[in-house]
Amino acid sequence: MVYLNHRVNTKKQKLLSYKQFLKQAQKSANNTDIELIEILLHKVKPLLNTHMPFAPVVFGIDYQTHKYLFWKNNHNEFGGYPTDFFLNEGHRGVVNMVTPSHLNVVSDKIFPETLEALRLTLPSHSIVSSFNYKGKTIDGKDFNAYQKCTYVLSKQTGLPLYCVGIVMDITSFKKDNFISHTIESLNTENNKIQLLSEFTYNPDPEVSFTPKETLVIHYLLDGYSSKQIADKLHISINTVHNHRQNILKKASCSNVAQLMAFVLKDNLKSY
Repeated sequence: MVYLNHRVNTKKQKLLSYKQFLKQAQKSANNTDIELIEILLHKVKPLLNTHMPFAPVVFGIDYQTHKYLFWKNNHNEFGGYPTDFFLNEGHRGVVNMVTPSHLNVVSDKIFPETLEALRLTLPSHSIVSSFNYKGKTIDGKDFNAYQKCTYVLSKQTGLPLYCVGIVMDITSFKKDNFISHTIESLNTENNKIQLLSEFTYNPDPEVSFTPKETLVIHYLLDGYSSKQIADKLHISINTVHNHRQNILKKASCSNVAQLMAFVLKDNLKSY
């Protein structure tokens, strides 16, 4: 495994958050290399193709200028915003669309993990980072987006100069509040893809449960049925069902498996 084996013997260093990186990147003096972007697009084209029934936007961003080099899709809009909005507003336009708690996860969790993968990967491979996030449409409605991208690095700093990828609206099937992040390695010589790591984040971790809800959670995670929980707590099955619905709603989970991931992230807090 290219990334994981290489990672074992490498001392981990402190990595920038996305917000810190953007401030630093704008101080660079490199010129945009369009030819390099075209080479990258050619190499990652098989990976950026998607079979999902959604129209993706293909984009390229120059981190030094915070401007999009291109923003292309068939419907000429994203989140209700026209293409010209992104080309004119640049990266700031997208950042302002993203829900603050989700932006914090992207900045403090997703980007540093991606930087670590970029730092440790081999020259013959490209790192591909995929994640979802929540934002606001032009008329203020919530929407969910999925983004998959790869990077061109500076030879001087080892940090990204450009990002090329796709982004699409997945609101029609993404209902929970969890953020999923995967990091893959693309061998640019044979186009083989290898999964390196997966992460799940809850962007709103300060969730409070009552003492009774906390007991229900523990029994659920131990595999007890609703009837068994009702018997243990001396309450009706309907009451257990109501507790369960409230718990899943508070945690932005749709099932017990997601609730388990939520609890394992040290998010469980009771009063």
